[in-house]
Amino acid sequence: MTQAPPPYAPQTQLRPPPAPSGNGLGIAGFIVSIVGMVLCMGAICPIGAILSFFAVFKKPRGFALAGLIIGVLGTVLWAVLWVLLVMSMNSAWNSTLANFNIYAAQIEIDNYYYDNNTLPDDATGSQLVGIHSDSWGSPYRYRRIDAQNYEIISDGADAIPGTGDDIVQSYSTPASWGGGGGFGQFQGDAAFDEAHARIEQVFRDEYQSPGWGEVEHVIRDTYRDEWGNVIRYYAGDGRAYELRSDGPDGIPQTDDDVVREYILGETTGTDDDADAAAEALQEAADALNQAADDAAQDP
Repeated sequence: MTQAPPPYAPQTQLRPPPAPSGNGLGIAGFIVSIVGMVLCMGAICPIGAILSFFAVFKKPRGFALAGLIIGVLGTVLWAVLWVLLVMSMNSAWNSTLANFNIYAAQIEIDNYYYDNNTLPDDATGSQLVGIHSDSWGSPYRYRRIDAQNYEIISDGADAIPGTGDDIVQSYSTPASWGGGGGFGQFQGDAAFDEAHARIEQVFRDEYQSPGWGEVEHVIRDTYRDEWGNVIRYYAGDGRAYELRSDGPDGIPQTDDDVVREYILGETTGTDDDADAAAEALQEAADALNQAADDAAQDP
């Protein structure tokens, strides 16, 4: 008799694991957004916003929505900070450039003064400084105040001359070139001879009168006339030169200028002074000879 096969044991059917209930991408976006907002001033918030945006399409959406909002706010904050930084850097650069340009404009005037021993008139000075621009791109303007002082002017933001936003900066001619720096040590008529003596001391062995650029380092602004104007040096032909002051009106190259002419290697005294000095020396020599004779005759 054939036995029936044993019955099969019941088989347990395995169910697939349940899908995760969390939204990992949303959590990651939220964390990146928070870190970017708190620690990085919004620098990495754009990444958190992008992750959260894609996570919004999955459930649950809580962290994703929070990460998206924080990420967008952080991105806006980061963008505003960058705009402010760029504007600040641009303002600093414009300020630095303007300072450099006005310094260059001042050098233009100083170089003219160095070459001509006088400040330029308004038209010439404005032409010199006009090659340099202010912060708003307008050329600088120049105005002469007196023989030693001048102004460099910016038209300001409205680029219109003579309005309330004009920026005016005052300057004096360099002290080492005879301008600014107060009154010198010598004043009046004696200052001419003192200046001449100083020039003789330094340059008397030269074969011709030195240039202004050499003399200005020697006499500087030490010598002034009775009106307080600096005494200027002008080289002439050969060993001749002039010392000149601006006179009572303080304006160079006018009719009241005081001019003294000298020859390099000659004294400042007149011929009469030289004769008197020679006579005095001869008298002193005679007195010494007489004293020697008297001493030799004593027993």
